[in-house]
Amino acid sequence: MVSVVIPTLNAGSDFPVILDRIRQQKGVGDIEIVVVDSGSTDGTLQACAQAHARTLTIDRKTFNHGGTRNLGISESRGEFVALLTQDAMPEDDNWLHYLVEAAAGNQRVSGAYSRQIPHPDTPLWVIRQMDEYGSFSDTPTIQKLTDTAAFDRMEPIEKLRLCRFDDVSSLIRRSVWERHPFPQAPFAEDLEWAKEEILRGNKIKYEPRSRVIHSHRRGALHEYRRSKIAHQRLCELFDLRLVPTFPLLVRYSLQNIVRHLKWAWGKPARLGDLLAVPCVAVASTLGQYIGAKAVANNRKGKK
Repeated sequence: MVSVVIPTLNAGSDFPVILDRIRQQKGVGDIEIVVVDSGSTDGTLQACAQAHARTLTIDRKTFNHGGTRNLGISESRGEFVALLTQDAMPEDDNWLHYLVEAAAGNQRVSGAYSRQIPHPDTPLWVIRQMDEYGSFSDTPTIQKLTDTAAFDRMEPIEKLRLCRFDDVSSLIRRSVWERHPFPQAPFAEDLEWAKEEILRGNKIKYEPRSRVIHSHRRGALHEYRRSKIAHQRLCELFDLRLVPTFPLLVRYSLQNIVRHLKWAWGKPARLGDLLAVPCVAVASTLGQYIGAKAVANNRKGKK
């Protein structure tokens, strides 16, 4: 049996299709779906019932990315547990098989994660961000350390690339989770978990044959908030500060605007998306600056 754990909150009209895609997966035997719902008021719970998914309900105020996933995993039974977000659509009926295959073939592989394919109407600047992060690379990779002492000598961005892991669509071994559950973290619980696994001498695999359709149309305010908390956590985990000073904030904001527009040049794009580029580029860069700066200031205060 393979378990699939999904945290939900008003998952929307596509969620029944996602559940149906999960049920259609081939080559993995029985599939158990466990949904941890934070108080949905749309048709999410009805969709779960129709898909024969086991549903756990929690208070919305208690939601925590790491803790909520731990709850779902603790109530599941599979030897392997796939973690999926409510808006990630398996592209085909081999999505789960490829994840299981990636982990099952090597006991040192603690987890595997999928390739993400953007929706057709995704803004070009979002696609560029996904491309830079490696979300839809078609090259499989195994992330590991041959010498754990080398980690401290790495540059922060190298550490991030080594520990990349994404719970939008991923899979972990139950035996690994039992000795090492996810941290109680409001964000980046997947990166923190992967970092600790790699430092223990284990491996994380990126499996691009496993594909989900997933992307967002985020406005400037949402981009700022997400960038802020993301880079706060990246600074905590990897000492990563991409925008360490205010002058660089101004410089990188302007550079990001130009880079986004250059990347979009010659590609079909909505006028509204192109007009949003300056606001989104500045918001993203500002979030990087504010998030990491908060961590740096906190560390100074403790000295």
